[in-house]
Amino acid sequence: MSIERKRWFQVALQLKGSVVPAVLGRTIFCGLFGLFVTLLFYLRQPVALPILASLIPNIVLGLLLVFRTNTAYERFWEGRKCWGTLVNTVRNLARQIWIAVKAQDEGDRRQKITALKMLVAFCIAMKQHLRQESINEELEALLPGDRYRKLKGMNHPPWKLPSGLVTTCNSSTSGICSISTSSMPCTNYSTRW
Repeated sequence: MSIERKRWFQVALQLKGSVVPAVLGRTIFCGLFGLFVTLLFYLRQPVALPILASLIPNIVLGLLLVFRTNTAYERFWEGRKCWGTLVNTVRNLARQIWIAVKAQDEGDRRQKITALKMLVAFCIAMKQHLRQESINEELEALLPGDRYRKLKGMNHPPWKLPSGLVTTCNSSTSGICSISTSSMPCTNYSTRW
């Protein structure tokens, strides 16, 4: 529990990928302006504003905030739906590979496990890419050393992983990734890998 709280605190205060650098200047300016008005008030200078002068801008600002909040939530929800679709698709593909692909010997079984690990690595690489994080040890355990080193130097690592999956499937001696449509419950899937 303590580690999770510490991690949350680090995420809350990190600047990379945060909106804080974009709004910091305006926030400091508004704070200094408020301090200036407060200072004038304490020095008995007239800083009054008519009541109706702020009513209409407040209504407009309130509506603007409502629309922006709704738009931001819609963007978040769309991203969440896309991520859920990705996870479900990868899970279904992994299930299809595990069940429908026949392993003739131990080498084919190892190739199949490597292909499944690469599917998981694709999701993790996509997560890290979307968060603008660099490739880290989370992927190192899932990928062979040479592929992991290649990914570290790439600008868009998730693009490289599917081609690595095809290479893994094609390197099998018994055609591990050639799935016949008769063994699949739905024949609408493409059998080209």
